[in-house]
Amino acid sequence: MLASVHRATSVHYVATSVETSSSEATHLHFDAYVGTSAGTNKATWSGSGHSGAFTIITVGSAIYLKADVNSLVDFFAIVPALNASTYASRWISFTPSDKLYSSLRSDLTVASMATSLAFRPTSAVTKASTIVLHGKPSSSATAPAGEVASAVMTISRASKRPITQVFHASYEGATEESTISFSQWDTAILPTAPIASITWDSIAAAITPTTTAAG
Repeated sequence: MLASVHRATSVHYVATSVETSSSEATHLHFDAYVGTSAGTNKATWSGSGHSGAFTIITVGSAIYLKADVNSLVDFFAIVPALNASTYASRWISFTPSDKLYSSLRSDLTVASMATSLAFRPTSAVTKASTIVLHGKPSSSATAPAGEVASAVMTISRASKRPITQVFHASYEGATEESTISFSQWDTAILPTAPIASITWDSIAAAITPTTTAAG
């Protein structure tokens, strides 16, 4: 199944997740189009009394982020509140040497998305056009001791590619629930680089280095 995912040239996926603890709940929604070397993700989030939205684009080795004030200050924690309005809603470019680069690029190419889908099935139910797999995500092998995780993946019998994946995990009173839906395999429309952007290096040089997390 994952081999067929790795062979894909592009896909559209929508992911929603809720992480709940005794004190708060964090909601995330991703709407992404990814290919072999380009991808885009339009995201919204809420938690700890705040909410926000941002868009990430990767083209080749370059990554671009456009975020609102709350996302820059609270979600990514890369710009202090005093400076956030200056850089909000502007495209910010990142290079591989920037600390935030890897996390921004996560799941924005077919290969990285396929890695995050790694799955160890324990049972399967075959239906007319789909196969429903029950098991555990491979990432649970490196999860904290005591975490209980499970996943259900529905794949197309014809293409051997995922249609949906539902994930559940619990650990020390906290829970995570997520659902991913896939469509437009090999036909998703991919992004181009923004016409204008400001480099992260120039932003980091203009604000106090100790107040940023991106490096």
